[in-house]
Amino acid sequence: MKTAKLYRVGLLAIGSVCLWIAVIALSRFPFDDSYIHMRIARNLAFQGVPFFNPAERVMGGSSPLWLLIVAGLFRVIGHPAPAAVIALECGIATALIITFDAWLRDVLERASAWITLVAIGIVAGLVLPAIGFLMETGLAVLLGVSGALALAKNRPVVAGLLLGLALMTRYEMAIFAGIVFLLTPTFRAKQRFLFGFLPLALAEVLLLWLWYGTIVPNTVRAKSIAYPISFRQFLDTVPGWPSAHGVTAFIWIVGSLVCAALVWSKLWEASNKSLAAKRSVAMLGAFAGALFVAYAVRRTSMFQWYWANIAAPAALAAAATAFRLWEARGAGLLTPKLIATGSSAVAVIGLASFPTAARSGNTVLSACRDRPASSATLEASLRIQTYFAVGQSLYARCPRGTLLTSEIGAVGWSFPGRLVDGLGLVSPEVLKHHPMKVPEQRASETVGAIPAEAVAELQPDFVMGMDLFLEDFVKQRLKNPRLAGYEVVDDRPVIFEGGTARTLWNSKSVLTFARADSCKPSAAR
Repeated sequence: MKTAKLYRVGLLAIGSVCLWIAVIALSRFPFDDSYIHMRIARNLAFQGVPFFNPAERVMGGSSPLWLLIVAGLFRVIGHPAPAAVIALECGIATALIITFDAWLRDVLERASAWITLVAIGIVAGLVLPAIGFLMETGLAVLLGVSGALALAKNRPVVAGLLLGLALMTRYEMAIFAGIVFLLTPTFRAKQRFLFGFLPLALAEVLLLWLWYGTIVPNTVRAKSIAYPISFRQFLDTVPGWPSAHGVTAFIWIVGSLVCAALVWSKLWEASNKSLAAKRSVAMLGAFAGALFVAYAVRRTSMFQWYWANIAAPAALAAAATAFRLWEARGAGLLTPKLIATGSSAVAVIGLASFPTAARSGNTVLSACRDRPASSATLEASLRIQTYFAVGQSLYARCPRGTLLTSEIGAVGWSFPGRLVDGLGLVSPEVLKHHPMKVPEQRASETVGAIPAEAVAELQPDFVMGMDLFLEDFVKQRLKNPRLAGYEVVDDRPVIFEGGTARTLWNSKSVLTFARADSCKPSAAR
């Protein structure tokens, strides 16, 4: 027993170190959105306001807990350093492995090294991209699964507290909290769960109301207006097998719900585990399925970091089902129907997981080998380096100027001045110019282009973006008299690496236009 425990600790340690290496490698290519959180946290830590632009009371983020943690880290170390967020994500990676391992051991009869290896694999294959690219989703998953583990151990108050914190990290966790409440068996346990959950939920509502005067992030409203995608387009944004995104998506939802339903079958009848442990499996499977349905109903554009909220709970439910099928093989419980149903549910989730895990593995290897061209995700992130450079240049030239762009994270980090978001995430005044028409004003419904009318109305000092996002502005610049004063002052390749310029999303350049009377910018590049 002692040897097995040491073996498990060794596996957890090795898995953690490997994940730390991966997180550090991936963090050199972060998502643009991660810098939106960091800029708001920087303003909260050093200016005392949780706004993207310090003078504008707009809820530009959707994760109050992440904002508070990152701002606290910045304040403690005395300056805003992305390295602090990287260290935080490394800690979250380790905590995820330990929690997934503990949850699987709690709901199963037998402990083995395979459980620990599966826990490491789920984190590495399905949650690592969100962690390595410095997003808050990993923390939300950690808190959610920790809440399920607490409930499995008959600690409903602790489960409520953890789910309350998860809600403060990602709004989707409200669905998980609702499922947990519904599946909690007794009225007394439900009361205790609410005792832990409601104070944090109410505290979040109060905090957001005091900060922003609303509890609905402007980002949610902006994305729903700017990205009015069809159901087919929604399926195309879901990670999956090439040319089969819809099939992959439905495999996930069906497999997750079947795993949840199997908990109530004879599969767990001979288990010595508590009923709470069995319900924990159902909760994760039901949450994965329900969240996918919610995304589908809203036709949410599935950015890569959203997927961990579905994939990790579904994979845990599938892993628990697979291990339980193996445990029950000699207990006389496995009817042919049960074997077929359970094996099919596990197989389809594994099949659907493969593209995401394979993409994650390729991305990590490419990052560790410093070959971003080998990964579409890393290659897209290279544009951030160009954004940093442009932001620094513009701030040095005109620190009091206003910059309008459609990707506000990286450029907003290096340009601390006032920034107008052409998509409307932190600039609600722009939303009246959305949605933009396709193909007259933008290439597709999923392109966050800059409306020329917004530029004409707001008259920012600078307008910056990739070719793809500036199509409407470039077309209208020579036709609309209110845009005639804008001229190109900076023209850089979207990606310039190893002495070679490359295109991204059919864009060759990041262009910066300046208004003729703005800070008297030099026409020289």
